[in-house]
Amino acid sequence: MAEIKFLAGDIVLFRTEKNLISSLIRLFSTQPEDKNPTLFEHCGVMVSATEIVEAKTSVVKGFLTDYFAKKNIRLLVARLNVLTDDQRNTIAEKAESYIGRGYGWFKVAEHLGDYLLSKMRGKNVFFFRNIGKNDNYPICSWLDAHAYLAIDYRFLGLDADVVEPDDIGDDILEREPTAYTIIYSNMG
Repeated sequence: MAEIKFLAGDIVLFRTEKNLISSLIRLFSTQPEDKNPTLFEHCGVMVSATEIVEAKTSVVKGFLTDYFAKKNIRLLVARLNVLTDDQRNTIAEKAESYIGRGYGWFKVAEHLGDYLLSKMRGKNVFFFRNIGKNDNYPICSWLDAHAYLAIDYRFLGLDADVVEPDDIGDDILEREPTAYTIIYSNMG
């Protein structure tokens, strides 16, 4: 693999193939108003050239290179082009401030509730996510959205409490072509 230079603030999106939980997350993340199929079920944010912060069973810092050898994981790493070095540092510091927090399992239930309401109403609904605001227990998309909110950036213009991994992906893939640069992708 050619040398890739990642920067703090780069967004990492994951798609795990042939995995039931990942498939279910993508299914329940699909909203009636989505223009495209749901591609991503997990995300994280780079906090240095090699380290990523992500919410798994808790918020952890690890190495992005650990994912390159996994054959069933597809990655897309993108960079918002307008970020200054100070903004990158602010995003990284905010993401790192969540390290050690427990996973927000109840937020997953809120997403599922909103998915069911959205299906019934035929349009995107954010009822449960709006009433269940609790910043102590993040999920992956909440972590990325709040890290970016520290520089006043909102993915798809959404409230940071309602963002899903695929919303971040849609923000990257559907904005004007100059907004983001794809730094790495093995999506195929």
